[in-house]
Parts: sequence; C-alpha cells; structure tokens
Amino acid sequence: MQKTRKILFLLGFLLALFTGFRLLFAALYFYAGNYETAIWLKAFYWGLRIDFTLLFVANLPLFLFIFFLDNIFKPEVYKRISWLLACIVNIPLVLIELLDIGYFRYIQRRSNMDLFTVAGDAIPAYKQFIADFWWLLLIAGGAVFIMIRVFKKITCALPVEATSWKQKLTWVGFLIMGLVLARGLQSRPIIPATPFLYLPAGLQPLSVNSSYSLVYSLIKGEGRLAIKDYFSGEELDQLYKIRKKIPVKGSRAEADSSGGNSVRKNIVIFILESFAKEYLDPADPLKAETPFLDSIA
Repeated sequence: MQKTRKILFLLGFLLALFTGFRLLFAALYFYAGNYETAIWLKAFYWGLRIDFTLLFVANLPLFLFIFFLDNIFKPEVYKRISWLLACIVNIPLVLIELLDIGYFRYIQRRSNMDLFTVAGDAIPAYKQFIADFWWLLLIAGGAVFIMIRVFKKITCALPVEATSWKQKLTWVGFLIMGLVLARGLQSRPIIPATPFLYLPAGLQPLSVNSSYSLVYSLIKGEGRLAIKDYFSGEELDQLYKIRKKIPVKGSRAEADSSGGNSVRKNIVIFILESFAKEYLDPADPLKAETPFLDSIA
C-alpha cells in the first residue's frame, strides 16, 4: 500500500494547492458576491470535483508508470523518471492556473483555446501585466519551488520491489475507481459547463479551473469550418425566394398581399451555444434554470 499512499498524498497536495488558488481567485473577484453560504460551499465543492477530474486524468501516465513499470528500470532511474513526470505534468497546469487569475481581469472568463489565438496580439500588454501582477509571478515561482521539493520527496520514497498479481489487481481497481470519480456518476461526464446546472451563472468561473477549461477546449476543438459555396445567389433565388418586398403600410398592395388581414406574426430565433436539449426538458435530471425560455416554450 506504500505506492497507493504516495499517490493519494500527491493528489491531496495538488488539490490543496488548487483550492488555495481558488480562494485567491475568490478574494480578488468574488469578495463582494451576494450569495448565501450554502451557494459558496457548493461552488467550492464543484471546484474540488473539477480539480480532481483534471489532476487524476492528467497524472494517469504517472500513476501507470509508478504502479507497473518499477521493475523495468533501476531504482534510481525509476525514481528520477517518476519525479520528472510529476513535474512535467503538473507544473504547467499550476502556471496556467495562476497566470489566468491575473488574465481574468481583462476577459472576465476562464481561458480556453482562444488564448493561443490572441497571444500574439497581447505581447505589447505583457509589460503592463507584469507591472500589475508581479506578486502573482512571485507566488508562481514559490509554488513551482514547493512542488519540485514535494515531488522529489514523494518519488524518492517510492518502494521498488517485486509485486504479486494481487497487488497489481488492487492498483487496477484503484485506477478504475479514480477514473469513475473523475468522470462523475451522472449520465454526462463532468465538463467545465457542468456547474452551470447547480450554481448561479455568476459563480461558474469560480467553480472551474483554467487548466481544465483550456485542455478541454483543445480536445474538443473542431477547427475552422470550410466555407461551402454550392450555389450562387441568383441560383438560390430561383430555387427558393427568401427576399420579400413588404408593401408600404396602408397601401392597396399591402391589403391585397395580406388578404385583408393586417396582423403579421414575427418569428424570433434563439441561438444558444453549447446548450443541450436536456437543459429544457423538465423530466431530465440535467434540467437547467431557464424561466424565460420555459415561459415561451
């Protein structure tokens, strides 16, 4: 169980670190929020759930290496690779999280893959960012230093010994249980938008983390859509006329076109991005709070 305890300690340390960042984020941007205590606790609960999802899945290669590849390398090499994997995986996640705490002031939302499209345009503003958030850079440097030391202490204490098939089966069960918790027990997996179903929209940035939002958008990104021009405008007009000339109000042409009925109904189209039909179904457990849409449905 020594390896399992080391993994649990590593996860606990990272979760505590990300919770500290969330407290800092709340102090900077949500200190005046008019919410009940239960809502605040629910926001931090979902923040912890999403942090666990990110950290467990991101560190899965490290866990597989620690559990199953210890006999392939010499003990010193095994521990050194474990330390390097822990640093390579987790230090970028922490830096993204901390830097985005400052960047949130400018865009008022958690960063996603759009961050890479505006990075070039934001270069002139980096000096101002450093001037405004120099203390955040100091926190980032301190966090990286502590992580390196903690990761080294954990990996140096990893046991290297022959393992039975029962032990390996136990580790497989541990990883499967972790993946189930990371995914969540709902019909849909936990994603950055999941807290929208349980929290006010204003607290959604507090309940997610920037690293997960960025990684999720990179994985789910579908790239740019190619423009398809199958018909010219003239051909479309011949097939289906969408341009209609409305007669001047009160004219004989208007009366003729309306058949004597002057009442004309408008069509209003709502376009919602990343909004599933389950959010509007009262019988679905994922039903969201949409009082206006419910009233006109």
